Amino acid sequence: MKKSIIISYNYPPVVGGIETYAFELISFFKKNYSNEYDFIFNETQKPVTGIFRAMSFMIFIIKTIFKISKEKYKTIHLTNFNLWFIGYFYSLFNKETKVILNLWGLELVYSGKKGFLPSIYNFFLPINFIIKQDSFKFMISSLASKDLAIKNGFNENKLFYIPLGTNSYDIPIKRTNNEEYLFFSGRITPRKGLSWFVENVLCEFPQLKLKFSGPIVDKKEFDKIISSNQVEYMGVVSEEELVSLRYNSLVVIIPNTKDIKNPDFEAFCFVTIESVASRSIVLASNYQGLTDSLLNGKLGFLAEPSDKKSWILQLERILKIKNNEKQMIIEERLDLLEKTFIWEKIFAETYNLHNE
Repeated sequence: MKKSIIISYNYPPVVGGIETYAFELISFFKKNYSNEYDFIFNETQKPVTGIFRAMSFMIFIIKTIFKISKEKYKTIHLTNFNLWFIGYFYSLFNKETKVILNLWGLELVYSGKKGFLPSIYNFFLPINFIIKQDSFKFMISSLASKDLAIKNGFNENKLFYIPLGTNSYDIPIKRTNNEEYLFFSGRITPRKGLSWFVENVLCEFPQLKLKFSGPIVDKKEFDKIISSNQVEYMGVVSEEELVSLRYNSLVVIIPNTKDIKNPDFEAFCFVTIESVASRSIVLASNYQGLTDSLLNGKLGFLAEPSDKKSWILQLERILKIKNNEKQMIIEERLDLLEKTFIWEKIFAETYNLHNE
């Protein structure tokens, strides 16, 4: 029987959505289908940027092509769209092999930008050429990604919607912290909207504190955030600490903003569903994959992005919810989450796509 293979350049210890997805995907398939799959992943990846990342990436592609050329695979699953050349080169000599690429959406947004770097990016990621490959199929994690792909010329019949997932957490029934605070976790970058939230919304609630955690990607953004005496930076915390911080918070906020000058794309948001799994109330921007990951408001509250009035009204609404009603909301959403976004279900669908 022919094996399949899962290949990922992005992988922990580097922090990010694709890294989380790749880790969970490979861990699950190793545990459940180890006899049917091979795996190549960049577990020694370091958080490098610029020319050093480009060199690391090219070396990974060359080494991977050399490794897989010796085998005959039924399916090749590439968790990074920009690994397309591996699938293309392999399929030149193995016409019957199915190639599946995760399409996150940000690739399409960046390729549409103007300038020297986007032109280099488009040279190495020729979208119009990639979408014409007969052996290629594309996995998308949100309906927002699907809409974006279709607008960029992708054949809808080659797009397969399989959302991302989360784990369930064993959490004590009683909350352990009497301190009232809002909580944010994620990379500290302008598009995540935290400085906007602090400057426009948090200041309207002087009785509240905001705790936040995550790697500092943009120092200017970080400095704007900590200039407020209402905020406390928790650093980069462990998963156990993260679950506890979410669980004991009043609200987990995800205030992504629209940036017309520097357009970006949030295909799906792990923080939304991980927070629901942590038995937290979530308030997020009604924007791109955030809306999909909260099932259009069924798993959390939504406010319009960069809309101060909308955010204040929604936060006021949440703060007025009584504890017994809040507990009912949390349990209902947790039940819906477990029917929709648990990894076991997600990867069963992925396995079926590999083998259909």
